[in-house]
Amino acid sequence: MNLWQSYLQIYSLGVNCEKSWLFISEPITTLSNVAFFIVAYLSFRMLKEYEIENKTLLLFPYFILLIGFGSSIYHFFNNPFTLIGDLLPIYIFVSFLVFLLVNRLTNNGLLALLAPLGLIIAQLLINIRFPHLFLSAPTHHSVNLLIFAVLFTLLYKKFGKIVLGLIPSILLYTGGIFIRSFDFLLCPLTIVGAHVMWHLLVALSIYLVVKFFVKLEIYSCNHKK
Repeated sequence: MNLWQSYLQIYSLGVNCEKSWLFISEPITTLSNVAFFIVAYLSFRMLKEYEIENKTLLLFPYFILLIGFGSSIYHFFNNPFTLIGDLLPIYIFVSFLVFLLVNRLTNNGLLALLAPLGLIIAQLLINIRFPHLFLSAPTHHSVNLLIFAVLFTLLYKKFGKIVLGLIPSILLYTGGIFIRSFDFLLCPLTIVGAHVMWHLLVALSIYLVVKFFVKLEIYSCNHKK
Protein backbone atom coordinates (compact mmCIF):
# COMPACT_ATOMS: atom_id res chain seq x y z
CA MET A 1 0.00 0.00 0.00
CA ASN A 2 1.49 3.35 -1.05
CA LEU A 3 1.35 6.60 0.94
CA TRP A 4 -1.67 7.97 -1.00
CA GLN A 5 -3.67 4.78 -0.42
CA SER A 6 -2.78 4.85 3.28
CA TYR A 7 -3.94 8.47 3.47
CA LEU A 8 -7.28 7.65 1.84
CA GLN A 9 -7.79 4.73 4.20
CA ILE A 10 -6.97 6.68 7.38
CA TYR A 11 -8.79 9.89 6.46
CA SER A 12 -11.66 8.42 4.45
CA LEU A 13 -14.34 10.99 3.66
CA GLY A 14 -17.21 8.72 4.60
CA VAL A 15 -20.79 10.00 4.54
CA ASN A 16 -21.49 13.55 5.63
CA CYS A 17 -23.89 14.04 8.50
CA GLU A 18 -24.94 17.42 7.14
CA LYS A 19 -26.86 17.54 3.87
CA SER A 20 -25.38 19.51 0.99
CA TRP A 21 -26.98 22.68 -0.32
CA LEU A 22 -26.54 23.51 -4.00
CA PHE A 23 -22.82 22.98 -4.62
CA ILE A 24 -21.77 23.39 -0.95
CA SER A 25 -20.99 20.08 0.75
CA GLU A 26 -21.62 21.21 4.36
CA PRO A 27 -23.05 24.76 4.50
CA ILE A 28 -23.53 25.14 8.27
CA THR A 29 -20.24 23.46 9.14
CA THR A 30 -18.49 25.67 6.59
CA LEU A 31 -20.02 28.75 8.20
CA SER A 32 -18.86 27.66 11.67
CA ASN A 33 -15.26 28.24 10.56
CA VAL A 34 -15.88 31.94 11.08
CA ALA A 35 -14.86 31.17 14.68
CA PHE A 36 -11.25 30.67 13.55
CA PHE A 37 -11.19 33.98 11.70
CA ILE A 38 -12.56 35.77 14.77
CA VAL A 39 -9.91 34.11 16.96
CA ALA A 40 -7.18 35.08 14.47
CA TYR A 41 -8.32 38.71 14.66
CA LEU A 42 -8.59 38.68 18.47
CA SER A 43 -5.13 37.09 18.70
CA PHE A 44 -3.67 39.78 16.48
CA ARG A 45 -5.25 42.46 18.68
CA MET A 46 -3.99 40.78 21.85
CA LEU A 47 -0.42 40.54 20.58
CA LYS A 48 -0.55 44.18 19.53
CA GLU A 49 -2.18 45.36 22.76
CA TYR A 50 0.50 43.77 24.95
CA GLU A 51 3.24 44.92 22.56
CA ILE A 52 4.64 41.41 22.12
CA GLU A 53 7.93 41.63 20.24
CA ASN A 54 8.68 37.91 20.06
CA LYS A 55 8.49 37.33 16.30
CA THR A 56 7.70 33.64 16.75
CA LEU A 57 4.57 34.40 18.77
CA LEU A 58 3.51 36.94 16.15
CA LEU A 59 2.97 34.01 13.77
CA PHE A 60 -0.05 32.82 15.75
CA PRO A 61 -2.74 34.78 13.84
CA TYR A 62 -1.43 33.60 10.47
CA PHE A 63 -1.44 29.93 11.47
CA ILE A 64 -4.98 30.32 12.83
CA LEU A 65 -6.07 31.90 9.55
CA LEU A 66 -4.61 28.91 7.71
CA ILE A 67 -6.75 26.58 9.82
CA GLY A 68 -9.84 28.64 9.05
CA PHE A 69 -9.18 28.77 5.31
CA GLY A 70 -8.25 25.08 5.05
CA SER A 71 -11.28 23.89 7.00
CA SER A 72 -13.62 26.24 5.11
CA ILE A 73 -12.45 24.99 1.72
CA TYR A 74 -12.80 21.34 2.73
CA HIS A 75 -16.27 21.65 4.23
CA PHE A 76 -17.34 23.82 1.29
CA PHE A 77 -16.28 21.16 -1.20
CA ASN A 78 -15.42 17.69 0.17
CA ASN A 79 -12.83 15.68 -1.70
CA PRO A 80 -9.50 13.98 -0.84
CA PHE A 81 -7.50 16.98 -2.08
CA THR A 82 -9.36 19.65 -0.09
CA LEU A 83 -9.09 17.30 2.90
CA ILE A 84 -5.31 17.73 2.67
CA GLY A 85 -5.90 21.49 2.87
CA ASP A 86 -7.96 20.89 6.01
CA LEU A 87 -5.43 18.61 7.74
CA LEU A 88 -2.14 20.28 6.80
CA PRO A 89 -2.76 23.59 8.66
CA ILE A 90 -3.73 21.61 11.76
CA TYR A 91 -0.49 19.63 11.63
CA ILE A 92 1.43 22.88 11.11
CA PHE A 93 -0.28 24.54 14.08
CA VAL A 94 0.22 21.57 16.40
CA SER A 95 3.87 21.36 15.33
CA PHE A 96 4.20 25.07 16.07
CA LEU A 97 2.74 24.58 19.56
CA VAL A 98 5.02 21.63 20.30
CA PHE A 99 8.00 23.69 19.11
CA LEU A 100 7.07 26.58 21.42
CA LEU A 101 6.44 24.35 24.44
CA VAL A 102 9.60 22.26 24.02
CA ASN A 103 11.66 25.39 23.41
CA ARG A 104 10.32 26.95 26.62
CA LEU A 105 10.97 23.73 28.48
CA THR A 106 14.51 23.00 27.28
CA ASN A 107 15.83 26.29 25.83
CA ASN A 108 17.23 24.06 23.09
CA GLY A 109 16.28 25.27 19.60
CA LEU A 110 17.43 22.11 17.83
CA LEU A 111 15.47 19.82 20.13
CA ALA A 112 12.44 22.08 19.77
CA LEU A 113 12.67 21.75 15.97
CA LEU A 114 13.05 17.96 16.10
CA ALA A 115 10.17 17.41 18.55
CA PRO A 116 7.36 18.24 16.06
CA LEU A 117 8.98 15.98 13.46
CA GLY A 118 9.02 13.13 15.97
CA LEU A 119 5.37 13.79 16.80
CA ILE A 120 4.30 13.69 13.14
CA ILE A 121 6.20 10.44 12.50
CA ALA A 122 4.64 8.87 15.60
CA GLN A 123 1.17 10.01 14.53
CA LEU A 124 1.55 8.56 11.05
CA LEU A 125 2.74 5.21 12.39
CA ILE A 126 -0.06 5.02 14.99
CA ASN A 127 -2.74 6.23 12.55
CA ILE A 128 -1.89 3.52 10.03
CA ARG A 129 -2.42 0.86 12.71
CA PHE A 130 -5.25 2.54 14.66
CA PRO A 131 -7.14 5.13 12.53
CA HIS A 132 -9.80 5.58 15.24
CA LEU A 133 -9.16 4.80 18.89
CA PHE A 134 -12.69 5.72 19.99
CA LEU A 135 -15.78 5.84 17.75
CA SER A 136 -15.29 8.51 15.04
CA ALA A 137 -12.51 10.55 16.70
CA PRO A 138 -9.29 10.50 14.61
CA THR A 139 -6.35 9.03 16.51
CA HIS A 140 -4.01 11.98 15.88
CA HIS A 141 -6.09 14.24 18.16
CA SER A 142 -5.78 11.74 21.01
CA VAL A 143 -2.01 11.57 20.44
CA ASN A 144 -1.85 15.38 20.49
CA LEU A 145 -3.74 15.45 23.77
CA LEU A 146 -1.36 12.95 25.34
CA ILE A 147 1.70 14.95 24.22
CA PHE A 148 0.22 18.21 25.53
CA ALA A 149 -0.55 16.57 28.89
CA VAL A 150 3.06 15.39 29.22
CA LEU A 151 4.48 18.78 28.23
CA PHE A 152 2.06 20.52 30.61
CA THR A 153 3.33 18.39 33.51
CA LEU A 154 6.97 19.13 32.70
CA LEU A 155 6.32 22.84 32.21
CA TYR A 156 4.47 23.04 35.54
CA LYS A 157 7.53 21.65 37.30
CA LYS A 158 9.66 24.35 35.67
CA PHE A 159 7.43 27.45 35.71
CA GLY A 160 4.90 26.72 38.45
CA LYS A 161 1.38 28.08 38.71
CA ILE A 162 1.47 30.25 35.59
CA VAL A 163 1.30 27.04 33.51
CA LEU A 164 -2.13 26.35 35.01
CA GLY A 165 -3.35 28.82 32.39
CA LEU A 166 -3.11 25.98 29.88
CA ILE A 167 -5.71 23.85 31.67
CA PRO A 168 -8.85 25.54 30.20
CA SER A 169 -7.43 25.15 26.70
CA ILE A 170 -6.59 21.48 27.23
CA LEU A 171 -10.05 20.83 28.71
CA LEU A 172 -11.78 22.49 25.74
CA TYR A 173 -9.67 20.45 23.33
CA THR A 174 -10.52 17.29 25.28
CA GLY A 175 -14.21 18.21 25.22
CA GLY A 176 -14.02 18.79 21.49
CA ILE A 177 -12.44 15.37 20.91
CA PHE A 178 -15.09 13.73 23.10
CA ILE A 179 -17.99 15.45 21.31
CA ARG A 180 -16.49 14.72 17.90
CA SER A 181 -16.33 11.05 18.84
CA PHE A 182 -20.14 10.97 18.79
CA ASP A 183 -20.47 12.87 15.50
CA PHE A 184 -22.39 10.26 13.54
CA LEU A 185 -24.32 9.06 16.58
CA LEU A 186 -25.76 12.58 16.83
CA CYS A 187 -26.75 12.69 13.16
CA PRO A 188 -30.31 11.40 13.75
CA LEU A 189 -30.82 14.05 16.45
CA THR A 190 -29.30 17.06 14.67
CA ILE A 191 -28.81 18.20 11.09
CA VAL A 192 -25.05 18.79 11.42
CA GLY A 193 -23.76 16.21 13.91
CA ALA A 194 -21.06 17.42 16.30
CA HIS A 195 -18.58 18.99 13.90
CA VAL A 196 -19.85 22.54 14.37
CA MET A 197 -19.35 22.24 18.13
CA TRP A 198 -15.88 20.78 17.46
CA HIS A 199 -14.94 23.90 15.48
CA LEU A 200 -16.23 26.24 18.19
CA LEU A 201 -14.49 24.44 21.05
CA VAL A 202 -11.18 24.16 19.20
CA ALA A 203 -11.30 27.84 18.18
CA LEU A 204 -11.86 28.88 21.80
CA SER A 205 -9.11 26.50 22.92
CA ILE A 206 -6.70 28.11 20.45
CA TYR A 207 -7.59 31.60 21.69
CA LEU A 208 -6.79 30.56 25.25
CA VAL A 209 -3.48 29.05 24.06
CA VAL A 210 -2.49 32.38 22.53
CA LYS A 211 -3.53 34.15 25.74
CA PHE A 212 -1.37 31.74 27.75
CA PHE A 213 1.72 32.35 25.61
CA VAL A 214 1.22 36.11 25.85
CA LYS A 215 1.12 35.86 29.65
CA LEU A 216 4.13 33.55 29.68
CA GLU A 217 6.07 35.94 27.48
CA ILE A 218 5.28 38.87 29.79
CA TYR A 219 6.19 36.74 32.81
CA SER A 220 9.53 35.74 31.25
CA CYS A 221 10.37 39.31 30.25
CA ASN A 222 9.61 40.62 33.74
CA HIS A 223 11.83 37.98 35.37
CA LYS A 224 14.72 38.84 33.09
CA LYS A 225 14.78 42.40 34.36
